[in-house]
Amino acid sequence: MPDYPISHLAGEGLSYDPNEKKYWDESLLLEEMTRVFEICHGCRLCFKYCDSFPSLFKFIDENHNGNVSLLAEGEVEKVMNDCFQCKLCEVQCPYTPRDNHQYQLDFPKLVHRYKAIKYKKMGSSFRDKLLGNPDKAGKVARMSFGLVNFMNR
Repeated sequence: MPDYPISHLAGEGLSYDPNEKKYWDESLLLEEMTRVFEICHGCRLCFKYCDSFPSLFKFIDENHNGNVSLLAEGEVEKVMNDCFQCKLCEVQCPYTPRDNHQYQLDFPKLVHRYKAIKYKKMGSSFRDKLLGNPDKAGKVARMSFGLVNFMNR
């Protein structure tokens, strides 16, 4: 992540609309993630909702002495992958567009944007393809019943 002054105010990188060109701009995404991570790191109301936030806070506090700009790509990926889109953090967050706050922070939508750009660039994983289709996952699970019973004997 780049090392530059971090404003809490929504900037050029803010976009939650995939129809906007800037939504797909990786440098603007990086700017927005840095801004959001800085706000979340200072607030911490969301620490209890999923593993994204404890991971984020641990990386920033223990690995980078409080400097959000020093997060490594692997650390960012872990934070983003730990979000399971329950959206409880968005409901609790005092800085959301829903509350008309000037920060316009929406962590679940940021994660969705990160993953959309990643998948557009690299394609989706086997795990995401399987879990992204509950009907197919159910059929595969049903087909395994006889095999599981046989193996348990």
